[in-house]
Amino acid sequence: MAATVLSQLTRSDFTSAILLTQMSASFVKRVAQETANISDSYQKKINSINQNADKWRKVEDSAGKAVSKISGVIGRAKSMLSKLDSMIYAINNAERSTAGDTNYEGYASTFDSLLKGLNTDANSSRVKPNLLGEGTTSFEYQYGVYGETQTLNGSFLGSDYYITDTAGKRWVPDRSAKLLMRYDNYPDDPLGSDSANFKDGLQVDSISGNAVSFTVGPNTGTPQSFSGTITRSGAEVLDSMFYDGLATSSGRTLALSDLDAAKETVNIEIRRYEISLTLAKFYEERAIGEAKGQSKKTNDLYIERAMEVNKAKQTLKLEFRNAQSKVARAMALKNDYINLLAPFMNSKFAKAFVNIFA
Repeated sequence: MAATVLSQLTRSDFTSAILLTQMSASFVKRVAQETANISDSYQKKINSINQNADKWRKVEDSAGKAVSKISGVIGRAKSMLSKLDSMIYAINNAERSTAGDTNYEGYASTFDSLLKGLNTDANSSRVKPNLLGEGTTSFEYQYGVYGETQTLNGSFLGSDYYITDTAGKRWVPDRSAKLLMRYDNYPDDPLGSDSANFKDGLQVDSISGNAVSFTVGPNTGTPQSFSGTITRSGAEVLDSMFYDGLATSSGRTLALSDLDAAKETVNIEIRRYEISLTLAKFYEERAIGEAKGQSKKTNDLYIERAMEVNKAKQTLKLEFRNAQSKVARAMALKNDYINLLAPFMNSKFAKAFVNIFA
């Protein structure tokens, strides 16, 4: 009889072990599935936020480049403003000259050199796009995550001009060669024989507004007189020869008037660029803040996901423990019945009773 009871307990223990193993495997599978479901759900949200953060970082990069670009433009414009002030200083020195030490030619040379430098700065080929040079230029940057862009248009702040004479020919200054070149068809077909040297080959006879009369080769045996209209661009300051070489009060007054107007033009442009800089900085700072905000949302979701996974695991663990307890109680009850009915275990009734109620 004792052997029969032992065999019943051994078979029961083996069956329970299999059941518990299956329950454990099922639990592990459910935990893995639940964890995957929660992770997938949160990952979709995280991916969406990360994509949005990437868009804001792109805006930050674009607006940041705009801030750098505009800051450089303002710096160059202020440098050009300084050159205009230096030109005014040269005129004021000429105004203070005495009859014995006029040096008008020296002041005029300084004036022209500064004017040439002004144009060189404006038309610098090192800066691209060049918002201060000749020609239509603009700069575009992104300020929104939906592709919104801001366009900043350039404005020529050098100083250039040409004269169209009554014959329809164009006279264009070449400051490097110090010549006023006449063209039959600009920019092709220069008429070299009619070109005039700034220093001694050209004499401005009169200027009123943009109407001008001048003589080419005034000190030669065959001087030629022309009249025409000046077309100005940029700061609209002319070379010193149009201001009597700074040698007359009226010439200096006219030069100062043009320089004051030029300074006002440059100052207006500086203020315009400063407003644009403030706007670009706002867009950059907003993008930085939005990108950081997206990162915080992502971090919060990671934490929330971890908490949700842990909560799910704890719930499933509790279910597993309850199931284990039920199996354990069932096993204990069955063993109790077996022990109680041990003397009768060879009877069919006892075996059936144990199988039914345990």
